Amino acid sequence: MSDSLSAIWTWLYQYNGALIVCVVISTYGLSIGRPMLQTGAVQLPNAEVLRFAFPLSTTLLQQLIASIFILLSGCILFFLQPVQRTWLSAFYKPIPPTDTRLDDYSGAENTREVLHPAWDPNDARRIVALAGIIATEYALTSYAFCFAPLEIYIIFRSLVLPISILISKLVFSNQETFPVAGKTYPSLLLSLGTVVAAYRHDLPWPSDAVWCAFLSSIFGAIWPVFTQYAFVSTPVPENNSRHTGGYFELPRGSKLQDIPQSIFTFWKYICCVSLSCVALLFAAVLISTELQQVSRNFYISGVLFPWLLLQIQVGFFRFIFFSSTLLLIRATCATTANFVIVLAYASQMTILTFSSLLSSQKIGITVCIASGVWFLKDHRQSLGTLFYWLEKPSLPRNKEYFKFFTLRRILITAIVMVSCHIGFQIRGFYRTEAQSPLFSPPTPDHDAYLGPRARPDILANLDLLVDECRGPYEKPEKLRDVRRCIDYLATRQDTYFQVPEAGQAVTATVSKQGSDDSNCGGPIILYHVWWSGPPSWRTELFIKSYFYTQRLACSRLWIWINVDHHPGALTNWIKHPSFAKFLSFIDTGEIALKEWRLPSRVPISPTIDPLDRARYYEQPGKPNSQGEVFVADSIIRDASGQEYIQFYKPGDQTQLTFYTVASSDAARLIILHLHGGVYLDVDMLLLRDMRPLLLPGRPFSERWGAHADPTLYNNALVALPANSSMSSYLLTSGTRMGLMYHFMILGRMMVSEGRNEVDAKNGLLKLESAFFDPPWPAMDGMATGRCLVPCLKSWSDVFKARISEDEWSAYDGEMAPVSEHGNNRTMENFFRGAWAYHMHNQWNAVYEQGSWIDVIARGHDRFFAGAGTNAYGEKWTRKILSQYGTES
Repeated sequence: MSDSLSAIWTWLYQYNGALIVCVVISTYGLSIGRPMLQTGAVQLPNAEVLRFAFPLSTTLLQQLIASIFILLSGCILFFLQPVQRTWLSAFYKPIPPTDTRLDDYSGAENTREVLHPAWDPNDARRIVALAGIIATEYALTSYAFCFAPLEIYIIFRSLVLPISILISKLVFSNQETFPVAGKTYPSLLLSLGTVVAAYRHDLPWPSDAVWCAFLSSIFGAIWPVFTQYAFVSTPVPENNSRHTGGYFELPRGSKLQDIPQSIFTFWKYICCVSLSCVALLFAAVLISTELQQVSRNFYISGVLFPWLLLQIQVGFFRFIFFSSTLLLIRATCATTANFVIVLAYASQMTILTFSSLLSSQKIGITVCIASGVWFLKDHRQSLGTLFYWLEKPSLPRNKEYFKFFTLRRILITAIVMVSCHIGFQIRGFYRTEAQSPLFSPPTPDHDAYLGPRARPDILANLDLLVDECRGPYEKPEKLRDVRRCIDYLATRQDTYFQVPEAGQAVTATVSKQGSDDSNCGGPIILYHVWWSGPPSWRTELFIKSYFYTQRLACSRLWIWINVDHHPGALTNWIKHPSFAKFLSFIDTGEIALKEWRLPSRVPISPTIDPLDRARYYEQPGKPNSQGEVFVADSIIRDASGQEYIQFYKPGDQTQLTFYTVASSDAARLIILHLHGGVYLDVDMLLLRDMRPLLLPGRPFSERWGAHADPTLYNNALVALPANSSMSSYLLTSGTRMGLMYHFMILGRMMVSEGRNEVDAKNGLLKLESAFFDPPWPAMDGMATGRCLVPCLKSWSDVFKARISEDEWSAYDGEMAPVSEHGNNRTMENFFRGAWAYHMHNQWNAVYEQGSWIDVIARGHDRFFAGAGTNAYGEKWTRKILSQYGTES
């Protein structure tokens, strides 16, 4: 067992391929477990919705978990070690020469036994210094991961290699440690390629996070060199003709220091360093104010176990990274380890980026791969050692094994590898292929299937609707029976629509009165959508569905165009051919195009939620030069006494604007806080007039599928009164938790503090999926009872002409024959009773002739051409709108 254990140690020490693989995998593990704002990127499960935006505490917890794994690994090694007289004897083991092959090592008799006293960490300064450098680098990295895009961190990682080479030149000035062409040039080429691979013109540069990324790179370059200099110099075996002075060993003549000479000694060393890191980070957390912030701003209701599991996963990757990097430094040198780390981070741009790569980024990745191959190619003997474990022990060693690495083959291989990675990011790859239509959709006998529109002052009894579709809060036994709910919505309007009682105040979600000629007779309600990019047929579908269903005299549509990184986006919208048909409605005020820029702060009213008021500091700090002072987390008061929610420092930048989904999450809350109304995602298709739901003025959102978990809200549709206690509560809470506006995070907070639907007066009401997203529970396999009409099995079914076997399985009416003359696909049979249909993105889908979307588009075209009515029997009396697929 002892010989086997020593042989394993020799293998890890000599065959560095395993160490390189461990370092690369662990860097990916750390990156995909970082607290992210965006969706769609590769990430550990729940890494976004369990985001913990407290860098010091995060680093401490993950390093503590890594230390536990280190201790466990030591226990495993101890039990594998044969019983010794004393524990200390385990730290005196013979070590074979560094280039002894694994199959040649059969015991101590085949090696030159070198007994060295166990390394004793009597020099506490080295331990503390190294632990301090590593802990600082980890903490700065955590801050950069929290508050800057991954691209920013990778850009500054490119500084590691030049700094590492410079420091090594100074530390090892009396040694020929760096063959210029073999090590320095590939390293500099990799640094340049890393910058090009990660840089984007639209990157935000948050000042604090940028400084943290920069300082993290400096410390990341220092600690491997410090480790090599202080502890990890490896003696060259004497009288060993097989030893080569290749890259993966330190050069001959190096003045070497005593180092751990057994696996147990090395384990003891990394254990001491790791525990010292924990102690230093613990002291830093105590000195800082993070613990108080965590206690005020972190909610683990119902997610403690998933959150701990996420931290354990990241802690395990930190353990692998920490141990394998130290082993790689011990087996090779600091520059090798840094080269592998930088190359691993640069390669992450092909996998972990959330958006399509630019052409310049593809070139940068190609340069990085070529530099990596060049780096290894110039050390063929070392490559032989690196990949020797692939050879069979019985075969003679072929020293010319890697002669096939020519410059042309290196470049071709790099280009092919990058092309394979990037080819899957081509947008057209996921497009729905158009198929020949089986039939044309029928022209319905009548379009007015909903009957006359309700009066403009009619209110929906939201409590009754929730009770019918959910049941009691404590036992929501009805929420999965979507068919029962949607049938109630379609047939019982006389029950849940009510005329306001005499003297009852009608408080709209937005308090804006219409003009005398508006024919509204009540408050005008704002409908908000947010969009990043040019207009398309999807935006046209939403706008037309709004015109088709809503009471236009009492409604206004505000389209917010994201201009944070595209200053001319609003002008492009106005000039875009597909939006030209709607320009006349801008003149009448029925549509308003608004520029969206994330403000640094927004004002809040004195009617702030009492829970937020209770979180104010007992003793605010000193005012700044402008007389402003923070009175609570994320709340600042100016010299005049006006209070603001501050998202980032004025004049600075924030990573939030870089991520479209996260920016959209913030935008909807800010817009509703400032203006009130209802926010809808553009991929929602309106089917009924929403005014009766909005007129009571109660804040509400929708349920996440059919999950009974009270924390699961969906923010695809949100209605909030302007400058209300609920709007300021949600906005303040997301800001103080680190700009986290995902409703899964805010939902945990609302449930923990009693601001969810359990509080009918002060909470955020949750309407069921049948209202705005009927097929979602069935898509998740959670629906009970009869299927809906139509009975869809996939989100893409609405774009396809083919009729599935189950589509009409729950239809109670008379079936029309499926032929070239049509079928039962009419708007009347499309989730009748629901107020909206949510397409759940499907941005690249193309609808086919005869599909459900085609049926709806044709119904719109008839209405806007004056050839038919809408669902309420109303005629279109304004300017004729051109059909889908035409520009004006």
